[in-house]
Formats: sequence, structure tokens, C-alpha cells
Amino acid sequence: MLKDASNPEISCVFNYSASFKLHMKVHTDERPCFCEKCGKTFRRNDKLRLHMRTHTGEKPYLCITCGKRFNDPSAFRRHTAIHTGEKRHSCKTCGKRFAHSNSFLCHMRTHTGERPYLCTTCGNRFVNASKLKRHTRTHTDEKPHVCNTCGKRFIRLSRLTSHTRIHTGEKPTIKILFNTNIFFVFNYSNITSQITGSNDYWTPTCD
Repeated sequence: MLKDASNPEISCVFNYSASFKLHMKVHTDERPCFCEKCGKTFRRNDKLRLHMRTHTGEKPYLCITCGKRFNDPSAFRRHTAIHTGEKRHSCKTCGKRFAHSNSFLCHMRTHTGERPYLCTTCGNRFVNASKLKRHTRTHTDEKPHVCNTCGKRFIRLSRLTSHTRIHTGEKPTIKILFNTNIFFVFNYSNITSQITGSNDYWTPTCD
């Protein structure tokens, strides 16, 4: 039995030397697995194999409910929870329930105020790694999401999605709320053509 003694406040015990060696790479930041396509490095071979699917387009995990495919088993499990409605993780403070442990952990930090992810450039702190990663792009000017039609690049995927509507002509669906229990959903392009005869935004008013 092997124990990680790098931090006396944390006790990590391993039954196998291979597991221990793999764990120690977390502290040394050793990344011996190298992607020949893009140069990204990984600590483990299985993570490299998973990453390679982003280049090959392989998506072996199929949702039998809706037909959507995934290259990552964890993303596949998160997706299936949408169909089952299962929410195993419950917040003891406010009672809110979550399907995924990551979402539950991030939610708990809204109660504790914990923000463990630090931006070393400006000192801002964040509740999860994805928000920190998105924030750091404001310093590096990295724009990983590219429009296949015109080549324009964006920091966030949501902004790319909005931008592509310029090319496709797709109009977002809008919801008109009449009271707390009833709302009607309209296609934006249909309702504007019927009411205004143009593509200007329409704001409903009540007499």
C-alpha cells in the first residue's frame, strides 16, 4: 500500500503502484502523452485516446432515446439523465436537486462562497474550471470557436451560434408570457412578418 506524502493534510492511499505513479503526475504536471495532430499533452493514454476522437470525429456512444452520439462516456451519461429526469444529488441547504455531481458541487459553492479557481493574470476567482478557462481567453485573446462560413472567430460558443444565424437566416424562438401559468411560443420570423411586415423586433403590449 502506497501513500502520497506531498501534502500532510490530504491522505491519498493506493493499493497498486501503477495507480500511485499515475496520481503523482497530478503534482508534477508530467504529461507524457502527446497528440501528433495538435500538440496537446495528457497525463494518461486513455485521455489521449478520448481526445483523438475530436480529430477523427468518432462518436461511439449512442443515445437510444434521441439518436444523439457522443465521443465521451461521461458526456453521454450526463446526456441520458436529461431523458430519465434522475437527479441524485440534493442540496441540504436549499433543497435543489442535480443530475450531475459537477453541477451539484458548483452549486454548493454559491452557499459557501468558495471560488477555488484563480486567474493568475488579474486575480479574479471562479467556482469552476470552465469559467476560469473562458475568462482567461479575455487575457490571451484566444478565440477557439470559428464560423465555417466567413471565418470569424469567437470566445464563446453561444456567440458563434448567434452569429451563424446571420448566414442561415434562422430566427430564434421567442416566448410571450401572459401569466405565471400560461405562455405561447412563436417562431420569430413568422410573428414579425404577420404583425409588422418586417424583420424588426416586436414587443407585445397589453391594453
